[in-house]
Amino acid sequence: MDKEISVSSLLQLRFSVAYLGENRQADWWSSVFFSTVSQEYLSPVFPRTTLLSKYHGAQQAASFKHDEYIGVGIQVFHLFRLPETMEQSIYEYLRSINNLESIGEYIGSPEKALQSVLELAGEYSEIQLENGPVRVGETDNLYKRTIWQKVAQYYHKAFLEGVKTYPYIVLE
Repeated sequence: MDKEISVSSLLQLRFSVAYLGENRQADWWSSVFFSTVSQEYLSPVFPRTTLLSKYHGAQQAASFKHDEYIGVGIQVFHLFRLPETMEQSIYEYLRSINNLESIGEYIGSPEKALQSVLELAGEYSEIQLENGPVRVGETDNLYKRTIWQKVAQYYHKAFLEGVKTYPYIVLE
């Protein structure tokens, strides 16, 4: 039986990929929310929730880019656009500042973020990367850990090899 992915693991992957895809890292999307410039701008405005503000900005930039390549469909989802119930679970988890700070530890540097993605990917064999969207599977349950391990594997390899790939999942 396939275990479910935890909300914290899903957020770990989201934070790491959002960080790695930004302009100053892999340049998959043009945002710089996790940069020091953003920190200087956001911290006076959002002193207690600066990291949350960065997360929301980077998450939106990543979502727009994924949607641009994948499209938007009723049964098509990716790391940055999930069904409402999953997004609600993420929102509830993020309401705790302690949870947010622990997730933020994964984005201290590109090396940390890449290691974080690998941690979630686990050991994996050869996968075929493509520029653009890549369908990683069909599922009847987006909480299945194995589907998110596969997503993490694609992101990990893509960041290592400099290929812009956008994994997505189709609900059965």
